[in-house]
Amino acid sequence: MNYIHAFTDPGTPERAVIGGKGLGLVRLAAAGVRVPPGFVVTTASYRDFVAENGLSEEIDGLVRDVDHEDAEALTAATRQIQERIASGALPGGLDERIAKAYSALGTGEEVYVAVRSSGTAEDMGDASFAGLYDSYLDIRGAEDVVDAVRRCWASLWTPRCAAYRKRLGFDHRDAEVAVVVQQMVAADTAGVLFTANPLTERTDEYVVNASWGLGESIASGIVTPDELILDAATLAVKRSTVGSKQWRIDRAAAGSGTSKTATTAQDAARRCLDDATAAELGAQGRRILELCEGIPQDIEWAVSDGELFILQSRDITGAGFLWEEDIESWQSAPDDEETVWSHTWAEAFWTGAVTPLFYSVRGRELRNSDERLFTLWGFDDLAKMRRFKYRRNTVYFSSDADRIYYRNLLPARLRKHSLDNLPPDWRDEAGAARFDPAKAARMYARVRALTTDHGPLRTIKSVYRFIDDRAAEANSPSAAELRLLSDHELRKEIASKIKLFEDYLTVLRPAFHVYATTAFAILRELLAAWYDGDNPYVFQDLISGLPKRTAMLQEQVDLWELAAELRRSSTVVALLEKSTNGAEFFAAVREEPAGADFCSRYDEFMAAHGHRGHQDRDLWYPRRSEDPDIDFQSLRSLVAADSPSPVDNEHRLVAKREEVTAEVIERIRAKPFGSIRAELFKAVLDYIHRFLVLRDDERPFADAITMGKKRAFVELGRRLYERKLIDDPDDFYHLAEYELYDLLDGRVSRRLVRAKVRNRRAVFDKFIARSEIPADYLRGNTPMEVDDGTDTGLEGTFAGVGMSRGSVTGTARIVGDLRDIGRVRRSEILVCNSTDPGWTPVFGLISGLILEAGGMLSHGACLSREYGLPAVNLPGAMQKIPDGATISVNGDTGRVSVVTEDD
Repeated sequence: MNYIHAFTDPGTPERAVIGGKGLGLVRLAAAGVRVPPGFVVTTASYRDFVAENGLSEEIDGLVRDVDHEDAEALTAATRQIQERIASGALPGGLDERIAKAYSALGTGEEVYVAVRSSGTAEDMGDASFAGLYDSYLDIRGAEDVVDAVRRCWASLWTPRCAAYRKRLGFDHRDAEVAVVVQQMVAADTAGVLFTANPLTERTDEYVVNASWGLGESIASGIVTPDELILDAATLAVKRSTVGSKQWRIDRAAAGSGTSKTATTAQDAARRCLDDATAAELGAQGRRILELCEGIPQDIEWAVSDGELFILQSRDITGAGFLWEEDIESWQSAPDDEETVWSHTWAEAFWTGAVTPLFYSVRGRELRNSDERLFTLWGFDDLAKMRRFKYRRNTVYFSSDADRIYYRNLLPARLRKHSLDNLPPDWRDEAGAARFDPAKAARMYARVRALTTDHGPLRTIKSVYRFIDDRAAEANSPSAAELRLLSDHELRKEIASKIKLFEDYLTVLRPAFHVYATTAFAILRELLAAWYDGDNPYVFQDLISGLPKRTAMLQEQVDLWELAAELRRSSTVVALLEKSTNGAEFFAAVREEPAGADFCSRYDEFMAAHGHRGHQDRDLWYPRRSEDPDIDFQSLRSLVAADSPSPVDNEHRLVAKREEVTAEVIERIRAKPFGSIRAELFKAVLDYIHRFLVLRDDERPFADAITMGKKRAFVELGRRLYERKLIDDPDDFYHLAEYELYDLLDGRVSRRLVRAKVRNRRAVFDKFIARSEIPADYLRGNTPMEVDDGTDTGLEGTFAGVGMSRGSVTGTARIVGDLRDIGRVRRSEILVCNSTDPGWTPVFGLISGLILEAGGMLSHGACLSREYGLPAVNLPGAMQKIPDGATISVNGDTGRVSVVTEDD
């Protein structure tokens, strides 16, 4: 029987044979990674052991009917299984085979080995048994190795493992475990390397936890280790924190096992890993990441006598990596971790969920057009800045860039109206910043001298001319024509649409972000200074009821007239009322003679407006030409409500604007130099009206370009799905443009693509459901608590370190000993020193966790991420937080606040 597989044996057995841990080590050894030698006792040995000792039916009987929620009953049942394993006979001379493989690890002497369980379901996405099975360190002698193998088998039947399998719906009869036997490294320093950051979920930085002695001190959570954050690209240390490293675990002075000793004050106070060794470790991590197809790895390592060893590698579980840094790969400017980002811009201008695909395209279009404009204007500092950030299916805008932009563009008196993207506590200072009129004058002079498109009035004319000249390009080719293109031609078509939109933005944006911004600010100031009437809505009245019907208003009128056409036929109205969806109604009405006039008008409507009707800007949202329900629901509402025509409302608003405008001008004329003031006021208001008409007129053209891009990307997605490169037809929305091309060209792992799509889609669904609310501001990549001038009046706020994201408010339960775990009630927040696998059952009860010790790899941190619980490391937490208090825990910021001390 194939009971033993050495790391260096030819071939790579499946996970079902050597388990996840064994599979990782065999692959690393085969790739030439410096892995201590070892072998795996395969699952076949455990399976034959169970069969030859007649344990299958006995095990099944013991666990089948036991109440897994009854701790005492489950413990009693599993103890019987463990005792039978301890007393059973090994199959087929397995003890001799283990002894022979063990002796091959040494050179004439017995070596120390680690004996670790290697589960077949371990670390597979949703099921992470890591830390639940037992491991035994510094075992020496064949007899002790065999005994440790038995104990690893027995750990398959601890109460915590049985309960975990039950919770995940695993069949106990399928439970198997392999055992890894690996030569121990007498570590001077050891720890863990994450090839992505499990807390921030960033994949462009590595996280190192390190402590003196064996890595068991970190895994068991008895120390707070040193933490180093490495830049994934350069492997330089970005920042580091010296942990207390209170204890160290080393090989026992005699016999097998380990010893625990207090760390000296000198060693506790200094970092145990220098920059050079950290970079060497990072390089190994990068290599292992490539071997593992880009899936972030949790790597155990050790340094002994200056040599670095990799002890094992497994997929990081419990963290929903989104690879957002890959989505941002088009950015040319660095991502400064001190930059403050605002979500208010997206709430105003880029609403709804934003897919990776659309951001990777639209963000680049905006960046490229802005760089061209800023260079033209002489704003070189802004041209070099990163202005957009993608985070969890929404977009953030740089408050730092906005502060500079408006300081360059507007004097303080006008600037105060344009600072909404800044945190509230920035606005006074930003509004008062010195304005350089010479720099602004140079900007306007450069625009005048270097362009024919960008003057205040010329830019509006230029936009209309651009629309007229390029309309045909925006609306073609059709979906049928796209299907005839080769892959190369399809990519060229996408590139041409992107270039078209960039060019359009370069013409359009000065009107929006220079002239209109300035004009609106001037209008507000003129009203504040010159209008002495009692109309509190004067500003709104002046900019409503535009002097020309816009394209977007015409679309509303056309839709209303379609509803009016429907109401003329009771037969068609009846079809509308009894239909359950748009497809059913439009099919039925085309078969009904009374609906002929409506269908003719609707076809004209679709030809003009079929590319619109979507809820938000993203490609993902369906347009009316794609989803008949959009117009079906609108028409039902309009018919049922019998609403007045938009034309009537238009006339009312125009009349009101004209009335208010006349009143304001009359009051201004009555002031000193009134005629001059009135002419200035009319000029400003006229420009604003021209801009507002443009704003509505240009949107359908912009949407036509976007629809053209969507048709092309849908065709690309169809090809990817047809070629079985994606699993679902709409997976392509969750990949950036370049990721789609890498997939098409075979340059990327399918496993990595699946992971990206799965995790990104999960966050996208949360955003769509509004179950996850974006932070208002970020500093770097971290949600920022903004001082908005209010004082909560609460005392007892503590700054810890976040270990698992999210926030929760609940009752704090202080538990100093596992024997008191019964005090914890459902939805309470557990506060303790540290946890180990014995605490696992409580994670199904609690709503949050605060630990006094332990790094990112500690049991509590890992389980919190898996269960989706906010978790914070807060030294001295059990003394700082009263038992039974109501507390708030923020795993994003590390903040813990005592809300009330009442139990």
